[in-house]
Amino acid sequence: MLKEDKDYFELATKVSTYMAEQYLKNEAQNAWERTITMALGVGSAMGFSNDRIVRDVQTAGEMMLDAQSYATVLADDEGFMNILVDDLKLGLHYIDFESFLPVALTAWKELVEEMARDML
Repeated sequence: MLKEDKDYFELATKVSTYMAEQYLKNEAQNAWERTITMALGVGSAMGFSNDRIVRDVQTAGEMMLDAQSYATVLADDEGFMNILVDDLKLGLHYIDFESFLPVALTAWKELVEEMARDML
């Protein structure tokens, strides 16, 4: 690989990854608490044990924050894709999901546990 190609790939990866990470942070700030509240409430109303509710909501987070699933979320967002592909001429294949999804999953699980302590 030529140095210019390597430099381009590294920059494209940094920019694409940063965009995806910021998208996730925005989602976490604007939707996670509401989503978790609803899931905990439904589980409780259905009579599931607190441990099962927490485990199921954490598992839902694992499924949501899987690299392939999250790539689909991003691909389905027309605004995100317009900027990434049309404006920046980049693609989802540049995103380094493993650099931020594990941290996000840990944050999801901790938030579920914290909210479950307060709600259940």
